[in-house]
Amino acid sequence: MKRERILGANQYTRPWTEKDEILLGTMRDTELAEKIGRSVGAVTQKRLAMGIAAFVPRSYTWSRAEIALLGRKSDADVAFEIGVSRKCVVEARLRRGICCFSPRNQPRKYRKRHVVVLS
Repeated sequence: MKRERILGANQYTRPWTEKDEILLGTMRDTELAEKIGRSVGAVTQKRLAMGIAAFVPRSYTWSRAEIALLGRKSDADVAFEIGVSRKCVVEARLRRGICCFSPRNQPRKYRKRHVVVLS
């Protein structure tokens, strides 16, 4: 017996639940696709069909302690330490006019020398 196929419908597609539809536009399509077990294309297509705008992440709010790290460590190290992308760190550093990290730009650490007085 051959299965009859309804035109315009894919028999292997599971219907969207209300919970899944509510999540559209609240995170990146790639993240949502992984979370709900669908392809990125399916998530994007459903979001567009429902007229929902793509997710735009909010900008990161920098604390004073985090700003103090800019230029004192490499951008990659700062990004890893505070949990943002390297691009976010570079943009924040440039916006504040802070030079990039270089061991040559850091103040030298002098060792205490022991002075021996000969009498």
